[in-house]
Amino acid sequence: MDKETEVKSSPEKRASSSKAFRFISVFARLLIGIILIVAGVSKLAAPKEEFALIIEAYNLVSPSTALTLATFLPWLELLIGYSLLTGYLLRLFTVASGILFIAFDFALFSLKIRGIELPSCGCFGASFHPEPKIMIGVDFVLIILSLIIFKVQPIWALDLWAGKRNNHGE
Repeated sequence: MDKETEVKSSPEKRASSSKAFRFISVFARLLIGIILIVAGVSKLAAPKEEFALIIEAYNLVSPSTALTLATFLPWLELLIGYSLLTGYLLRLFTVASGILFIAFDFALFSLKIRGIELPSCGCFGASFHPEPKIMIGVDFVLIILSLIIFKVQPIWALDLWAGKRNNHGE
């Protein structure tokens, strides 16, 4: 292939890879949104005191703060999850999801560093009990997916329909 052909095909390759990243971004939005909704709903299905006890076991916050977190965190997960599914205020809630997963990983790493063993991270309430060491990896992947969503121009998002085209600085 000569240089002229390479130059002509380069924008085409970028366009196709851009389309691929847009679809990956949609998949990431759906995946993270569903995970957060399932996590939020499963925590709300049980008394908040049960989740507060799990938060207390991390030994990072006081019991009253644990109860406050147990009250509001599931609702925050639902809000972020639904926003990612619909693509509404996408940039804001993508940042929120990344911060949430960073905070979760911080808490999980702190368990390992301090030698605290928990049978479950509490991530999904009483419905599913993954080990904390598994969730460290899962949260890391979710952080990377949040970055992809943040960087890629959205498709199939309410922000586009609602005229918020400047959502990604364009």
